[in-house]
Parts: sequence; structure tokens; C-alpha cells
Amino acid sequence: MIRADNLARQRANIYRWFACMLFQELSVTDIASLNSPELQQLLRGLKSIPELRLSTDLFRNKIKALINRPDNHLELAADYAELFLMPPPTGVSPYAGHYPHSSPAEERLLMSQWLKHVKQQTGNNEAADHLAVQLAVMALLIESHHDQPSDFISQHEYLRDRLLSWLPGLVKLCVLAHMPRYDVVTDVHYTMALSP
Repeated sequence: MIRADNLARQRANIYRWFACMLFQELSVTDIASLNSPELQQLLRGLKSIPELRLSTDLFRNKIKALINRPDNHLELAADYAELFLMPPPTGVSPYAGHYPHSSPAEERLLMSQWLKHVKQQTGNNEAADHLAVQLAVMALLIESHHDQPSDFISQHEYLRDRLLSWLPGLVKLCVLAHMPRYDVVTDVHYTMALSP
């Protein structure tokens, strides 16, 4: 039986890993770490969730294919830039405020309040409504609050209000953009968020 604190640590690590993966282009070192025992353990944990089994297998296959390509860092950097740095309709915005449910100002204000709640602030002049920032906050919520029923309610409300309100739109746009290395990442994360 997995202890609650170990499960919380695994969940937090998964959210943190997704945040790193979606924050910026992966370096050569980051790509090499995709084959690390730590990541493989996280993926096994994801695969143990029935709703994530298929997406996780697909993601693992994409990682294997990527690692075996000679210029993998250049291909992945190009995909990241085209997907997340180009304006729509070519690119896909990783900012919650760019989706119909809200506005950039409203999303940034709400996320700034969450950042204060977890005693954090964004770095690198990143807007608070960036997907990676929101995932990092979820990791912090899990780490700092994981043993009381009210903690799970708080995490669920955060997922519902801050991520699930706009993540389906991002996943759909990633799939339509035909960037298979990233659409599977957003799909795994979205499915994980639906089954906390």
C-alpha cells in the first residue's frame, strides 16, 4: 500500500515535471533526463491510473523515439517554438487569459492571489497565468497540504477553477497543431487532472 505522503510526493513531482516540460524549450540535459529512472518511475505511476494507461504508453513511445533521434534537441526546440511562441493560429497560447472563459488581466490577478497563498512569485518575468506556473502551484499545494480532507478539496477546487476551465481548449489546439511531441504531453496532463 502506498502511504499518503509518498503518493502526495509522487503527484507533486508529476505536476512539477509537467511544469518544467511546458515552461521552456528542453535542453540537451533535459532531454537526456527523459530516460532517467526517476522519470520512468513517475511514468509507471501515471500508467497505474487506468484512465492514463493509453496516453502514458503513447508518451513513453514518443520519448523513446525522440531519444534515439540524432538532432532531438533541435527538433524539440523547433516544435516548442512553433507551438508555444508563435501567435495563433499557428501557435497555441499557454496562457489561461487567452481562452474564452476569462481575460488576461483577470487570470493574472487570480493566479497572483494563488501565488501569494503558496508564498511564491513568478520568475523570469513570466505571467502568472502561464500553464507552467499554474502546474507548479498545484505541485506546491499538494506538497504543503496533503493529509486533511480539506486539503484535497482545496486541490480539487484549484484544478477545477484554475486549470480545467481552460485546459480542454489548449489540448484541442495542440492536437490540431499536429505537434505530436507536445499534444501527448498536454493530453496526459489533462487526463491526469480529470482523475486526481
